[in-house]
Amino acid sequence: MLRVSMRAVLLLGILLIFSSCRNFKRLDRDLDTLEAERLQAFGTLRDETSSGDSLMILYLGDAHGSDILYGIPIEKPGDFELWLTVEDGWLFAFADTNDDNQFQPEESYGWANGGEPLNVADINDEALGITIQA
Repeated sequence: MLRVSMRAVLLLGILLIFSSCRNFKRLDRDLDTLEAERLQAFGTLRDETSSGDSLMILYLGDAHGSDILYGIPIEKPGDFELWLTVEDGWLFAFADTNDDNQFQPEESYGWANGGEPLNVADINDEALGITIQA
């Protein structure tokens, strides 16, 4: 039968604790990197359709929607906040009439910045506006 001394068990426990602390330091560094690579943006979503449908806001890497960088469901029109990557992109919103979280051509939609890409270097405390039109 294998005999393990209390001293060895205690030493192993201490090593595991120090190992965990090192991982927390890495996590803290990774979170700092993530924060530096993202930008918080604020805006107002207006829905002129008054349909009561679920709403989605998408941050796109291209104007065709094949590169979705970020998406959030919105319960109702009004103020919103989201985190954007530091790369430029398009901000798009739509009324999700069938609640599938995917844009369909027949669903009402709107663009921030007149459908032009957002330059994240120019985004500041000024609110972004998106209007979903019928």
